[in-house]
Amino acid sequence: MNYCVYPKHAMELNTLPKTYPLEKAIHNNDIVVNPSNPNNTERFYEFLSNIGKGKTDKIRITRYGYDNPELAIKTILEYNGTFLIFSLSDGQVSPVTYYGNEIIYRYRQPDGPWQYFLKKCDGGEELVFNLYKYGNP
Repeated sequence: MNYCVYPKHAMELNTLPKTYPLEKAIHNNDIVVNPSNPNNTERFYEFLSNIGKGKTDKIRITRYGYDNPELAIKTILEYNGTFLIFSLSDGQVSPVTYYGNEIIYRYRQPDGPWQYFLKKCDGGEELVFNLYKYGNP
């Protein structure tokens, strides 16, 4: 199954306010992704390390854009020791969940953002994380 609603994640995402200010996400220890000032990104790399060690872990990533910084895409990425569960919500519709088996790294341009994708069980990919910071990941 590649898409459905994972109730545990849906409940958590639905408790977050529809308008979720950047400061609140930082206060809640979310990994905050935006084009100008990412925050708590080291936690994402700790999560990847835990996957490599077979340790269960869960993180919340909140993505902000330029248009309306108060409206965010809120996501949860969890490793249960066997596979990855990725749920996302923009606050407008019910959360969506994807299942996968690995995180793939790539960038589209040498000076562009680093991008991490969930490799879904059906072979497709879903964007998990963009880091708008230059250098080596």
